[in-house]
Amino acid sequence: MTPPYILRLFCVTAFTLVFAFEALAQEAPATPPPQVSTAEVDIATTPIGRDYPARVVAAQSVLLLAQVGGVITKRIFEEGAFVDRGDVLYVIDPESYQIALDQADAQVSSARANLSFAQAEVDRFTPLAKENITSSQKLQQLVEQRDSAVALVEVALTERNAAELALRRARIRAPLSGRMGLAEADVGDLVTAGQTPLTTLVQWNPIEVHFHPPARDLFLIEKHHALAPLEVSVFLPKSDDGDDDDTGEMAGHVFTGKGVLDFIDNEVSPSTDTILMRASVDNPDAKLRPGQFARARVHISERESLLVPRKAIQQHQAGYLLYVVDDNDTIQTREVKLGEGFGTQQIILKGVQQGERVVVSDITRLREGMKVEPREENDEVAPSQP
Repeated sequence: MTPPYILRLFCVTAFTLVFAFEALAQEAPATPPPQVSTAEVDIATTPIGRDYPARVVAAQSVLLLAQVGGVITKRIFEEGAFVDRGDVLYVIDPESYQIALDQADAQVSSARANLSFAQAEVDRFTPLAKENITSSQKLQQLVEQRDSAVALVEVALTERNAAELALRRARIRAPLSGRMGLAEADVGDLVTAGQTPLTTLVQWNPIEVHFHPPARDLFLIEKHHALAPLEVSVFLPKSDDGDDDDTGEMAGHVFTGKGVLDFIDNEVSPSTDTILMRASVDNPDAKLRPGQFARARVHISERESLLVPRKAIQQHQAGYLLYVVDDNDTIQTREVKLGEGFGTQQIILKGVQQGERVVVSDITRLREGMKVEPREENDEVAPSQP
């Protein structure tokens, strides 16, 4: 049997420990709520658009043919390189064409000399004929010879111009600015005028985007296009490597360029009930290439929309949500419906109101009903403790 004094000692020790732990708990400071960055739900004017599947098409695509015959002596361009209009691409042996031009120059000189002699004869016999020293028939013959010499000068000049043109055509130049294709003929090849293909040249800037809206959208687009040219944004599918600068303006696509609607076809396709439209798009960085599939967004009008930073949006199995900080600095979870995206901002169609604060940092640590210490997004926020 345990002696009474041991039981009393045990009870005293236990009560002492309980009071000590309660004192420590009272003295320990309460854990402060985590700091989070917030941004206000803003309202702004945003465009209203229609999205359509599209294809990128070259504004111009040229198959270059030899315009004179001969042996290629130089290929100056690099396959796949960009060239400017007027750049020399090929040189066809110019020696024979230079000889022909020299001969034509000599013929022009000879014809002009004959014309000068014929004109001098007419000038000499004209006063003699007036004084009946020589016959008028003789003067008429000299005038006809002078006129014939004038015609021969014209013929010689025409032949000289043809020879000069052939010499110029021996240097194949780019008819437009664009990107070169594969060389189908190279140095040493014998080419025939008008028959031998040399290479292809495709204009990339500006470039065209073709799309086919349904006929039901035609009236709406034409109505606004009649007031002012409609802006068209172009989006390409995101790559799988994750290196795209995704603006989030269209799910799974990346904003790539912007242009203007410049053509609406004159009839609706009876088989698809769609109509061809075309946008001309600036493409200085060559991000758009002929043949690519894309999405075209036609900006039709504008409206007032609620905007939040894209980084505030969380996706879950049922849709999208935002963490809203209420007036008591408590987290509320809101299911939201998304609209279009614009740069780093996202349109919210339903779920929040203007002026409410949404969390934009440390979102994964939040839960419904949690107390937080909100800071404006530009203020420094202390890192959350794990």
